[in-house]
Amino acid sequence: MTKPAAGNGRHALGFALAALAAATLPSCAPTSRPPATLDVSSVTQRYERLRDARERRLAAVRIEATAWIGGTSLGRLPAVTVDLALAGPDAVRARIGSLFGTALDLVVRGDSMSAYVPPRRVGVEIASLEESLGVRLPGAWACRALGATWRPVEARWARLEGDSLWRVAWLDGADSLAMSVGSSGLPAAVELHAAGGRRLTVRYAAWSWSSGLPWPSRCELEEGDGAYRAELRLDRVSFPTEPDPRWMALAIPPDAERLDWNALRRALARLGGAQ
Repeated sequence: MTKPAAGNGRHALGFALAALAAATLPSCAPTSRPPATLDVSSVTQRYERLRDARERRLAAVRIEATAWIGGTSLGRLPAVTVDLALAGPDAVRARIGSLFGTALDLVVRGDSMSAYVPPRRVGVEIASLEESLGVRLPGAWACRALGATWRPVEARWARLEGDSLWRVAWLDGADSLAMSVGSSGLPAAVELHAAGGRRLTVRYAAWSWSSGLPWPSRCELEEGDGAYRAELRLDRVSFPTEPDPRWMALAIPPDAERLDWNALRRALARLGGAQ
């Protein structure tokens, strides 16, 4: 009996190994799978859980911020420091600083506003700010904007085509709102169309973690097509145990000149000269 040549044996073994590899490779090769579908319920629940956590902190918040204020009606004003105090759900105090102290001290509580401009010794008190500003319950709106605690009611969520954002729209009284939310559950932007025609947009350009929860770290507020614009960088956010009653205690000196809303807006437009 003739022995097979050694070379033939090696060829046969190589062929067998190649055939075995060919049979097993398809089962070992990684399978291309599409990413898991993110359904609207998971985004909604994530947003509501994080929103509720921020809302619980909204009763007492202190914020040190830097602001860039401008717009087509104001031009570009120098950067200013802003000391913010929130006593949710509807009270906000903002002290805008200058090189010589406070340039503007403003308190909005519910639908009323008190403001004092120390460099010009002028003040204003408005009992119904909604009529002048065109925003329903402006104190509550400011708290929601700074804390991103928007509450869509009976709203429909939809995925934005070609984007990773979800959109939800709802009615708040006669106002209409629309919000875009990322898959993380954090808002990207909110747009308000007020019944009186005013349009306000809040964009959340960046987020950071403060005391264990995500909080906006950079916000952009814009009126209409950019007539008034404010960019806020939230440099430091803290959450005291409870609000201090002195936060919202703004006393306008009795000898200060009193302005109406339109005169105050003109004074604010000239604040750049007080820096």
